[in-house]
Amino acid sequence: MDEFLNILRFSTDFGVDTPEGRQIRNGVVGVFAAGTFDLRERIHLKDGNVLTLSQYAARCNIQLIRTVDLNEKLKQRGTDGEVTVQRICGNCRNEEEVKAVLDEIWDSPEDASSLLNKITMKNKTIFDLEHKLAMPATVTGKIEAPVISPQTPSS
Repeated sequence: MDEFLNILRFSTDFGVDTPEGRQIRNGVVGVFAAGTFDLRERIHLKDGNVLTLSQYAARCNIQLIRTVDLNEKLKQRGTDGEVTVQRICGNCRNEEEVKAVLDEIWDSPEDASSLLNKITMKNKTIFDLEHKLAMPATVTGKIEAPVISPQTPSS
């Protein structure tokens, strides 16, 4: 969570220089999403105080959102039940693409299913390749490398 706070603190959009050093701009509420949170986890501060995760998040002005909560917000925006955070994350190549897809779905929830299908098809070859590379050697002990055909430039 501290890494998340540092990203906010040192970003040009959310951070600001103060006499006490770099701080998160007033009015900015960080949203930290995860599948689950261990609410019994204790945070030990430098001054010796011990806080629960919820107390620490509130002190740092962070809103903790579970995957279930974000799925519910997507439904409230107008997406169908097939579009979930899990499916979005599972069909995107990386974190950057997840953010872009979530932004687009948030802005146009009525197009969410078609966007998710488009992303899935776009990334299918990447995931097929990863699957082939992860497969164990055949019974004969030979490892077969997948054949990747080179892209020919179009004229």
